[in-house]
Amino acid sequence: MKKHILLFVSLFICTLSFANKKSYKNPKLPVEERVAHLLSLMTLEEKIAQMDMIACWDVDKYREDESLNKLGAGGWIASVTSPDQYNEIQKLSEKSRLQIPFIVGVDAAHGHALMDRRTIFPTSISIAASFNRSLVNEISKVTAQEVRSNGIQWTFAPSVDVVLDARWGRTGETYGECPYVNSAFVREAVRGLQNHEDPQKRVAACAKHLIGGGASVGGVNHASAELSERMLRNYFLPPFEAAIEEGIYTIMPGHNDVRGIPSHADKWLLTDLLRGEYGFKGFYITDMSDIENLHMIHHTADGQKDAINQSINAGIDMHMYSSKTEDFIQPLGELVAESNVSMERIDNAVANILRIKFELGLFENRYLDVEKEGENYGLPASRKLALDAARESIVLLKNSDELLPLDIKKYKKILVTGPNADNQALLGDWTFTQPDDHI
Repeated sequence: MKKHILLFVSLFICTLSFANKKSYKNPKLPVEERVAHLLSLMTLEEKIAQMDMIACWDVDKYREDESLNKLGAGGWIASVTSPDQYNEIQKLSEKSRLQIPFIVGVDAAHGHALMDRRTIFPTSISIAASFNRSLVNEISKVTAQEVRSNGIQWTFAPSVDVVLDARWGRTGETYGECPYVNSAFVREAVRGLQNHEDPQKRVAACAKHLIGGGASVGGVNHASAELSERMLRNYFLPPFEAAIEEGIYTIMPGHNDVRGIPSHADKWLLTDLLRGEYGFKGFYITDMSDIENLHMIHHTADGQKDAINQSINAGIDMHMYSSKTEDFIQPLGELVAESNVSMERIDNAVANILRIKFELGLFENRYLDVEKEGENYGLPASRKLALDAARESIVLLKNSDELLPLDIKKYKKILVTGPNADNQALLGDWTFTQPDDHI
């Protein structure tokens, strides 16, 4: 009898050992095997939760919401907060059954400037004037170091919109009007952010905004762009194709529509073209509330559920953002039950998200070493790089009609006007988040 018991125990231990070797938590396994194994263990609700993003400013609400804590979520969108709070956020991810870590995203449009004492670089439109590819690469490396040192693993940058209307309010985030310049710089940005040998030091890049926002009617952010397929392929798509060739992890569609089809509901654009023709392997994250905007602004959907149906079937993988399960998780579950969204589409979206989480080393270490956090930002070399970049970005304009220097005898009073007339803001069009004592 004792021999049988010992044999049973030995077999049980061997089974556990074999299972551990095949586990999604085993870093020695290829990423695709880990993705497939984890996907096989997940319930439908857990899968859909991975397709949703939670807002960091709702952390208390999330902590108290048992249904969200049980399911987990795909990611968080971060407001300016402390490194300790990032660790607190990741602790919440361990409350879920499979303990899948969050991916935390933040806007770092020109350095991780939304956090105090980080290095602030010139805006992209300024850097474009330098025509210096290596400068973009070095800036992206420093940005990755400072972003990751803060516990974040993902930035919604670079913006590679080709701008044909200078009235567009987001022109400062872009590299301007030339598809070639945009393509060259996005390659360097992706390499600088993502191409670290150590997964724990990579930052997922996000090429945005797909597509044509810089040609929207009147320069309005959510307006229409009347662009032919030829125009799209020749002027607006090359930077995204370049980003995909560099292995970019994420792409964000734009607020606008092209010829009446919102980017967030354009299956030809998201699935047929970028995935089928260009070979995009990462995941799509919506721009802020743009699934909701399918019925609130574009009026192509009857309501939230129909908007989710349109966007997920078009190819969207992650929704930005929710504060409760009723916003996204519940309606998408109903759509699957009604056979309006297939399980194949769900599994594809979740696999795309999990793959990037593995590539970033989040399953091996989701936490930030707070004691070492201050060693990786605001360094003298980084400040020097910012100064050098600012100097290279200076543009000399033609002194038309020899206006300069101004004749102080002729011009007794000079009107200086506009929002930046008396403003030393460093954050460009992100100035609304900048503390008053920095202005």
